Amino acid sequence: MIWVVNFSCASMTKLTRRKVLLTGLVAGTASAIAAQHPTQAADPPRTPVKNDREPTRPSALFDYDGDPNSPPTVENGLVEPPIPYDRTLSKLLIQCCDIAYDQFATGIANPAYDGSIKSLKSYTPLLDGYTQVASFKARDELLGISLQGTVIPEILRQLPLDEIERRLPQEIRDRLPRVLQRVANPRMVFLGFALTSKQGSIIVFRGSQTSDDWITNLQIGQADYVRAGVPAGKVHRGFLSFYSNVQAQVQAATKLLNPAAPCYLTGHSLGGALATFATSDLSLSKLKPQLRLYTYASPRVGNLGFAEYLSGAVPNLYRIFNLADSVPEVPPSKTRNSEFHHVGQNWSFLYYTGDVAPNHFTSVYRAAIAKQIEINKLPDFPV
Repeated sequence: MIWVVNFSCASMTKLTRRKVLLTGLVAGTASAIAAQHPTQAADPPRTPVKNDREPTRPSALFDYDGDPNSPPTVENGLVEPPIPYDRTLSKLLIQCCDIAYDQFATGIANPAYDGSIKSLKSYTPLLDGYTQVASFKARDELLGISLQGTVIPEILRQLPLDEIERRLPQEIRDRLPRVLQRVANPRMVFLGFALTSKQGSIIVFRGSQTSDDWITNLQIGQADYVRAGVPAGKVHRGFLSFYSNVQAQVQAATKLLNPAAPCYLTGHSLGGALATFATSDLSLSKLKPQLRLYTYASPRVGNLGFAEYLSGAVPNLYRIFNLADSVPEVPPSKTRNSEFHHVGQNWSFLYYTGDVAPNHFTSVYRAAIAKQIEINKLPDFPV
């Protein structure tokens, strides 16, 4: 399972060993919560405790704060897309998500790799008609760590370094030397790419490749979202910060795309959140009437106000998700003084692998789309 914890860039001089240890302690806590989540989900509903403070604990990722006795509701697209969902295109886009993961892994293994996707094993001849115009890169998510604004209990701040390290889970302690090395020697990693052709363009964002990727927002809170000076709801602070790392690159790449042809934005998992922000970002450009968003296993990105704004600006939004996948259910729809709402027309399927992580794999999504089992309504399971 993946967690979202927010990292904004900070100078390496401010990143002390204490901060790294504290970050590891928090990340370890999140990992423990992840492992326990299936058991917790089976517990009877508890009465929510109202608290006006913004949640900062990793466990807040699952702290649903709505009425446990209210009837279940299903979030669907707020606007019916004028252009129908395209299964053939969806099959190609989920393959592009796989290519983005492969691009990232190849870049890690070979620092000289230039990001060209045609050399990758996952490349498909279906893309032969496209020209790659850009690769998106950013500083490794673990490197720009900043604990600014993060609430850490004062008792932890006062602990000796050896005591902090002792409290870390063994897995984190084993990785600590590698973490410190990466902090001292920052690296750039691939986050996706852009393609163009006569028939259209594709902008792809990489999803969560490692547990480090999801150390992205320890603050599960929201930030005001403003477009062209107009309030457009509230969004997940960590996802927005993450997108800001590649925003300028995305905007530059779109200048090389054909404004008269469809532009498809896509991403799996965290990549879906990035694609959502990119769609909103580009809705202020000449590409606006051509934008189409296909997300796979995307977490919730913003509140209802944001969903209404984006649906009004770009009506062709499609959300593909596995009913057995936990990632699309975070952040919770209601969490203390925040609320989140999905964007896009629902296209769901049920593919249960028997374990939490595999339910989220792109291979599961590829198989479902290949079999055309995704549907535009939730199955009516017996209660």
